[in-house]
Amino acid sequence: MRSSAASSSRPRSPGRGTGGRPIATEPVSIDPTLTRVRILDATGALLARRGPRKLSFTDIATEAGVSRPTLYKYFASKDALLLALATHEKERFGTQLAVALHGLTGVARLDRALQFMVEFQRDYPTHGLVETEPGFMLGQLDGALRTMRASLVPLFEDVGPERGAVGARPVDVADLVVRTALSHFLFPGDDAQLLRELRHVAGIPMPRHAAPATRAATLTPARTNERS
Repeated sequence: MRSSAASSSRPRSPGRGTGGRPIATEPVSIDPTLTRVRILDATGALLARRGPRKLSFTDIATEAGVSRPTLYKYFASKDALLLALATHEKERFGTQLAVALHGLTGVARLDRALQFMVEFQRDYPTHGLVETEPGFMLGQLDGALRTMRASLVPLFEDVGPERGAVGARPVDVADLVVRTALSHFLFPGDDAQLLRELRHVAGIPMPRHAAPATRAATLTPARTNERS
């Protein structure tokens, strides 16, 4: 006869939920930070495909590869989950911007930040919701405006008062740059045109033979430990 200790040490196969669907299971020793990020990334992916009204905890748990009890342990409601996702996207923006600006100084640093904004907007996962869920996206963009403006202000302070409109404060120029970028987010246009407008507002001359902003690999949202 096999001992109970031996039988309990064997991996258990997933059970079956309603309709015969497998119930997601996860190791008990998994890093809680990685689990939280995995849930948020899964939420962002589903949100981009289905919108906020069709977002369900069951689908999020399946997408993230966790059980519903685990999902509820991290987020008590869909509203709490969406708020956490907004914060997660702001942190992602800051992290990726820091990588893009690494090693640059002065005007070159500011110009790279403007290029990054073009790339980030183009690759933003929920961009398609502007047409189908405008109310939801306007709320998201309000927070994005504050985050991007706060990131740009120090860059304008570093390059001095000669950038932007004469006599304008760095915070005002940064605000105008962000509003210009968000207008293109709501009414999509050409990336090269957006970059020209951002440079004009920021007081940066357009380089000769400048190529449109290219897709940056670092901007693709990473799925942490997907389906592990």
